[in-house]
Amino acid sequence: MLQTDTVPNRPPVSPLISLPTLLLLLGGFLLATNVNLTKAGLLAGLTPVQIAAGTALGAGSILALFNRAQGRRIPTDPRHLRAFLTLALISFTLPMTMGVFVTGKIGASFTSVMMSLTPLVTLALATLFRIEALRLTTAAGIGLGLVGTLILVTPGLQAPEGLLWMLCGLVIPLGNATGNILRSILVPRDTPSPAIACGVLLSAAVFLTPLAIAQGFETADLPAAALTVLAGAVLSAISNVTLLRLQNVAGPVRLSQVGYVAACFGGGLATLLYGERPSLSLFIAAGFIIMGVRLVSRRA
Repeated sequence: MLQTDTVPNRPPVSPLISLPTLLLLLGGFLLATNVNLTKAGLLAGLTPVQIAAGTALGAGSILALFNRAQGRRIPTDPRHLRAFLTLALISFTLPMTMGVFVTGKIGASFTSVMMSLTPLVTLALATLFRIEALRLTTAAGIGLGLVGTLILVTPGLQAPEGLLWMLCGLVIPLGNATGNILRSILVPRDTPSPAIACGVLLSAAVFLTPLAIAQGFETADLPAAALTVLAGAVLSAISNVTLLRLQNVAGPVRLSQVGYVAACFGGGLATLLYGERPSLSLFIAAGFIIMGVRLVSRRA
C-alpha cells in the first residue's frame, strides 16, 4: 500500500494583532483625538456649548444614516424618548461641555486622564447602589483610582482657580458612569446599541443647538470652526461604531479599558500638537488609574 507524505498538524498562525486589540487601540486613539480637537475648536473662536452641539448634531446625523443603511429604525416611543433625553443630558451634554471647558483651562492631557476614570466610577456607583457586590478586588481597584485622582488634583491646591477646574473635570467620568448605570435601567434590553447612540446624540443636539445659536458666531473663524466641528462629528460617529463593535466581540470588560488607552494617546497628542508638557504627577496618577482598571478588569 502506497503511503503519501503527510503534513504534520501545525497550529494556526496568529495574526500580528487581534481584532479586539486593534479595536481597543483605534477606539482609544479616536477618543483622544476628539479631546484634542476640542482645543482646536476653542482656538477657532467657538464656545464649549457650540463645540458640543456641533459634535452631537453631526455625529447623530451620521449614525442615523448608518442605522438606516443597516435597515434599523430609531425607536421613538415615549419610553425610548425619555431614556434618550435623560441620557443625553447626563452622559453627553454635561461631560462633553465640561470636558471642553476643562481642556481649555488645564489642557487635553488632564482631560484624557479624567476620561480613564469612567470604569472605576461606574463600578463604584454600581457597588453603592447594590447593583454590584462589593469585593476585595473591587475595593482595591476603586481605591487605586481614588489615589490617582488625588494625585491629579493636588497641584491645584497651590492655585484655587486651577483646583476648581480640576474638580470640575470629575464631572466627565461621573456623568459617563451615571449614564452607564442609567442606560441599563432606562433603555429596553432589546434596543440595538447603534440606535441608542444615535438617539442620545440627536437628543443632546436638541438641548444644545438653541444655546449654541444664541451665543452667536461673531468672534469665530468660521471656516476653521466648521472644519473642526465636522472632523469632531466624524470621529465621534466612527468611535461610537468602533466601541460598539469592540463590546460585541470582546465584552464590556475589555471595552472599559479604552479609557486609559485614550489617556495614553491623549497625552502624546497634546504634547505633539499644542506643546503641552505633562507633569510627573500626571504620569504617576495615570499609572494608579491604569492599575485600578486592570485590577477590576482581571476580577471581572
